Amino acid sequence: MLKTLEVIWVFDRLTEPQKCKMMVCLSWDDGWFLRINTSAKFRPCVPISQALNPWLGHDSHVECNLLILDEYEVEESLKKPGNPVGRVDQSHRSVILQHLLAAPYHRSSDKLRFQQLLG
Repeated sequence: MLKTLEVIWVFDRLTEPQKCKMMVCLSWDDGWFLRINTSAKFRPCVPISQALNPWLGHDSHVECNLLILDEYEVEESLKKPGNPVGRVDQSHRSVILQHLLAAPYHRSSDKLRFQQLLG
């Protein structure tokens, strides 16, 4: 079981080409994750620095588009060495929450849950 803001490597079938990506756990119970990217080309995103997140190889960005990952794939990823990688620094919580709450496509009930997790 992962805690909110813990980071793992997971095989991402939604990228082109498909590859392992770092994912931030938002809610283990809901299967909610956020992808970490090198660049800011996917919006909205929150920059995270290597200085505050020493497990990063370089400054990166948390893509604030909610992904729902299959529990089996996440559990299999957790069996691999090096997982979990680390945890996103707490100073990023409020900005990630702001982006998630501002998205018009999230349900009101999900937004309440985001506030419980990150508020």
